Amino acid sequence: GFSRVLFLVSHPNELKIFGSWLRTEKSLRESFRYDLRLYKALKSKELLSELSLLLKEFSCLRESRGSLVEDLSESDLAIFCATSAGIAAIKHGIPVVHVQLDDFFGMNPCFDSFEEIETCQSAKELAASLGETVKMGREGLSAMIERQEVFAETIFGPVWHEHIKREFL
Repeated sequence: GFSRVLFLVSHPNELKIFGSWLRTEKSLRESFRYDLRLYKALKSKELLSELSLLLKEFSCLRESRGSLVEDLSESDLAIFCATSAGIAAIKHGIPVVHVQLDDFFGMNPCFDSFEEIETCQSAKELAASLGETVKMGREGLSAMIERQEVFAETIFGPVWHEHIKREFL
């Protein structure tokens, strides 16, 4: 069944906010297991300290130890805030949900274009989104992935030389 969520962490504050979401929304703790994949360049004391606290507090969390491809292969869905690894997950065929865990910096790799990627601004919204995704079934999930893959092509697609010349030169 659907239960393994890969959380693509790009900033220590994302862990703090996600921890508060887990505390307030019981279904997020009880229905899913989260593999926390840390942005490798971010292994700061603050991040490692927050990670340690969360791992002790929540049995539904574990730190990822594999490569991105290995982590994606073992996941049913990925959540992300400010990392392009969320778009890479789509390219790997994994459905994604954007989580707004950025209370002080507003940045995302989708250029604020969320037509095909659901974005959740609260624990309640994430619980509802994950719950709906679980209920989709194979056809619904395939359609979701297909829509997201088309979107990802606009981010990772070929460079538009003529458009760049026209707009910026």
